[in-house]
Amino acid sequence: MNWTDKKPQADHEFLVIAATYWNVVDVKIEPYWEYTFWEVRKIEDYYSLLNADGEEWGAYDDLAADKYLVIEPLK
Repeated sequence: MNWTDKKPQADHEFLVIAATYWNVVDVKIEPYWEYTFWEVRKIEDYYSLLNADGEEWGAYDDLAADKYLVIEPLK
């Protein structure tokens, strides 16, 4: 498993960890990485994001992050 800067193609169901780098210069906090865990699942005719509680968050196309780590489902 390797991190990538390129958003993975949603052509099958998989798990993904999205990492976003936050460096807000006008706020006095240290820069940090925020990690979110998603399940990518095909619902009807499009791939959707499900959060850790299994609730649909939105379309996979709406996901934006700085880095991605794909975890393939177990067979």
